[in-house]
Amino acid sequence: MRTLRPRQARVVAVVASLTAVALLLAVVLWRHEGIVAVGMALLCVLCTVVAGVTASASRHEPDPLPRGGSPEQFVPASANIDADTLDTFDSRDALHAVDVRQRRADRPG
Repeated sequence: MRTLRPRQARVVAVVASLTAVALLLAVVLWRHEGIVAVGMALLCVLCTVVAGVTASASRHEPDPLPRGGSPEQFVPASANIDADTLDTFDSRDALHAVDVRQRRADRPG
């Protein structure tokens, strides 16, 4: 499944909300009783749901992952993380950071 970037999500949200408003106005002003009006009302609900989900997705943009750099940046010095915990996470960078911290602690003065 492909995810939308925040900018794309905003565009989809705006288009879906404008479509929902247009369908709602058409259903209200047309005042036609039948299967077409029911279909338009269901499309209005679908567009509203899509607009809400994409608007929420645009607010929750992921934090950019750090590229490169030293492993000490990934584990703060104040973190109380032991090797067993890091083993459960199965992160080689985190294990390397713990190894670096232990070497620093063993180094005199």
